[in-house]
Amino acid sequence: METALTADVALVKAWKADKSGNLVVQQDRRPRGGRNFNPLAATAARSALSEVEEIVETARSIPK
Repeated sequence: METALTADVALVKAWKADKSGNLVVQQDRRPRGGRNFNPLAATAARSALSEVEEIVETARSIPK
C-alpha cells in the first residue's frame, strides 16, 4: 500500500468569508463541484489559501 501525499498549500475558492477565517461555499450545479473537493483539499494541506467573493462580519457569514 502506498503512503498518502500531503500538499504544502491548497488553493480553494469560496463565496463568502468572515474575519475569523470561516468559509461559505455556494452550491455548485456540476455533479462534482467545488463543494465536494474544497474542504478535503483544505484539510489535507499544511496551509490553505482561499479566494472569496466577499468578506463579511462574523455574524452575517453563516446562512440560515
